[in-house]
Amino acid sequence: MGVQVHPSGRVSFFVAWRAPGASTVRTLTIGSFPQHGTTTDKERAIKAAKDKAAALREERRRGLDPVEQETERNAEAQRREREAAEARARDAAIGSVKMLFDAYVDSLKRRGARSWPEIKRALDKEALPILGANTKAKDVGPLDVRAVLVEIVGRDARHYANRVRGYLNAAFRFGIEDDLGFDKAVDAPMFGLTHNPVRDVPRPLKNEKVGERALTEREFRRLWLALAEPKSFGIWSRLALRLILVAGGQRIQETLRAEWAHFDQEAGVWTMPKGTTKNARPHAIPITPAINAVLKEIKAHETLKAKEQERDAAHRLFPGGDGEGTRFRSINQALRRWIAKCAEEGEPIAHFVARDLRRSVKTLMGDLGIPKATRDQLMNHAQAADVSARHYDRAAYLPEKRAALDLWSSWIESKQSIAEFRRKRDEAAAKPGQAPAKKKIPSPKRAPREANAIGKKIRREATA
Repeated sequence: MGVQVHPSGRVSFFVAWRAPGASTVRTLTIGSFPQHGTTTDKERAIKAAKDKAAALREERRRGLDPVEQETERNAEAQRREREAAEARARDAAIGSVKMLFDAYVDSLKRRGARSWPEIKRALDKEALPILGANTKAKDVGPLDVRAVLVEIVGRDARHYANRVRGYLNAAFRFGIEDDLGFDKAVDAPMFGLTHNPVRDVPRPLKNEKVGERALTEREFRRLWLALAEPKSFGIWSRLALRLILVAGGQRIQETLRAEWAHFDQEAGVWTMPKGTTKNARPHAIPITPAINAVLKEIKAHETLKAKEQERDAAHRLFPGGDGEGTRFRSINQALRRWIAKCAEEGEPIAHFVARDLRRSVKTLMGDLGIPKATRDQLMNHAQAADVSARHYDRAAYLPEKRAALDLWSSWIESKQSIAEFRRKRDEAAAKPGQAPAKKKIPSPKRAPREANAIGKKIRREATA
């Protein structure tokens, strides 16, 4: 081992040797001596050079060329560094948790899923702060998911925790399928997911019960009378609830998205296009006098608001500040305030939510004697067990629906119990000297297909 002092003052260590049969001496620099380092640094540099020189002597003893060996080592080091840089670049391109959530919500929008605003709100509010917006989606593990749910469970909201777990499960499943799919855009991020971290995390509420709350006759009457009072609810919540109830318990979100163009007053039919319904089938609802009365009240309030703001009336029945219409959450908030007010006035009512109204209406209609098949058609329930109905039956059943809604409206306005209402109806329908005859609502399973122009239009749209 030799020491070389350069003109600049730099000191380096080298080894020199002559290959067998060669006349020239070859040299190889093996380190440098720190000029301004500490004594420890200098001792360490000298030891490293000695060790390197010893290793090179061993290579020479085995017949290897130290220069060639050093060249190979340098090439290998460069290759490893290049691979590490490529790995870092690939890792930087891996999608983050926020990118995964945004891509999942965008896919829901494209599919026309009506629940995307609630899912986005839950993921952004509950999951992102804990998982970290910039965390790589592939780095999220079951314990991270559990941490999200523990926070919600700590608020005594296990039902909601189940919802959030479901949203997370669907989002990560989307990420896996998106990476493996065939329609992924070239510039779309890869998420690098090999497993779903939510899969092994148990549900916070294991035995979650399906909704069972249904309003009794008395509770329904109290709500209906409250909805008749302008000051009991906000304008749009009150009118939305009235329309939902008189129309036979239509789905909340489908009703809130109703547009004036969906109402054909000449034909007397409210048609929900297939793109707005849960089962992706058009749904026709007869416009009864009770429904018309609510529509006129909505139009009056909307026209007044339009004049105040010097703009045309909105195309939606129920406008909202963000242009998207009244929110489902607003209806539930209005009901919670009314339930709390009832408790304050000393006449408490058991808790219920907006979704329970649909169950309540269907139950009370059954008590009125309206056949289940007619109620299912009126509420646009899928006929899961009936293959022919699911795939071939495109009838609108408008006469049966209209008869059911007329009977329903008559009971609501009668202020009578269902038992009393049915008894008086049967007595009125009975002929003199004969036992009262029960007037039945025709079942759509036995009724002829609606043959008017509206019925044909519905069937054409359903098969389009």
